[in-house]
Amino acid sequence: MKKNSWLDRAIQARRMRVIDAFHQLTGEAAANKILELTDPASLPDHIQSRLPYRDNQFDWVACYELIDLVDTHERQVRLLRELLRIASKGVFISTVNRRHPLDLASGVPFTHWITPPPARAMLAADDIQALMAALPGKPDWQLGHVRLGGIKSHYFLMIRKA
Repeated sequence: MKKNSWLDRAIQARRMRVIDAFHQLTGEAAANKILELTDPASLPDHIQSRLPYRDNQFDWVACYELIDLVDTHERQVRLLRELLRIASKGVFISTVNRRHPLDLASGVPFTHWITPPPARAMLAADDIQALMAALPGKPDWQLGHVRLGGIKSHYFLMIRKA
C-alpha cells in the first residue's frame, strides 16, 4: 500500500474526528492540563499497577484506542478507575467498534468481528455499557460514535466526574 493512499487519509480523518469530539465535549482550552494517552507503553504493565500520577493531577485524561488492548473486562474496569483517579474533571476513551466490518487502523479484514484478533479485546456499545455499570458511584457518561462509510467505526466515551 502506498503512502497517503485513500485508506491512510481515511484513517487519519477518523482519528481527527475522535480528537475533535474530545475537545468539543470538554469545551476546554488547550492550555488546560490534559493527559492524552496514545501509546500502549503508557499503560500500567500489571493489573494492580498505578499510573505514575497524583490523584486529580490532570483536568482531563484522553485515552485513544488503548482500552481494547487490555485483555479482560475486569482489567478494563480497573484501567477506567485509574484514569478517573488521575483526572479531576473527567475521562475520554475512544475505541474501534468491534462490529465494524473493517478496522482500518490495524488493517484487519472484516472477518475480525467473527474472530477478534487475540491481542485486542475489541468493544461494542453493549461492552462499554457493561464497563460503565461496573464503575462505582454511577458517574455521568455519554457514548458517541464516528462513522466511516456510513457504519459506526469508532466509539468514544466521555465520563464526567461530579
